[in-house]
Amino acid sequence: MKRLLLLVCLVFLINQVNASNVDNLSAEQALEKLKAGNENYVEQKLKHPHLTTDRRLEMKTGQHPFATVLSCSDSRVPAEIIFDQGLGDIFVIRNAGNVIDDAVLASMEYAVYHLGTKLVVIMGHQNCGAVAASMASNKETQYIESSIKSPIKHSVKKCEKEHKLTADNVTVENLNHDIDLIRQKDAKLAKYMEEHNVKVIKAYYSIDTGKVTFLD
Repeated sequence: MKRLLLLVCLVFLINQVNASNVDNLSAEQALEKLKAGNENYVEQKLKHPHLTTDRRLEMKTGQHPFATVLSCSDSRVPAEIIFDQGLGDIFVIRNAGNVIDDAVLASMEYAVYHLGTKLVVIMGHQNCGAVAASMASNKETQYIESSIKSPIKHSVKKCEKEHKLTADNVTVENLNHDIDLIRQKDAKLAKYMEEHNVKVIKAYYSIDTGKVTFLD
């Protein structure tokens, strides 16, 4: 019985080590890992890591993602596939238009404070429907207007003012606005990230090529 208990404890400890083997990745290391995964995706040399039954069971004891990604809910933009990652690798936050709201900020706080991710990627994409809706003049439903169009309208108006109103420019400006909103709405989180070397990086995903371009 003692040997059995010792074996169970040993297996548990091994699983804990395996589960946390990316826990201490720096922002720079995490970024390189995402870039390498996206290159696999673009070149169709996918490794499909961490998709086994063993990996799923390993994750029962906890999660240790090496990066956080805020992206659009668009069905063509699944972060785990685009970056060739698997179970427990990245903490993904998604909504239409990758806009900053209270739920997104709470999710970022959880990822940074509790899971220890050192890299936060905010990713827009080509042909974003939320951006297109925000650029259109027609009236949408109550919640599309208030929760999607209204936040992105800020970027639409800025691009109009600067005479560069295109969908791609609005998409990129929306990323800038997201970062500004993090600082404005959650100063404590922004200060923590600065003091603990947590990097926030903008990215743009091309549906045409499959490539993610990191803008910082």
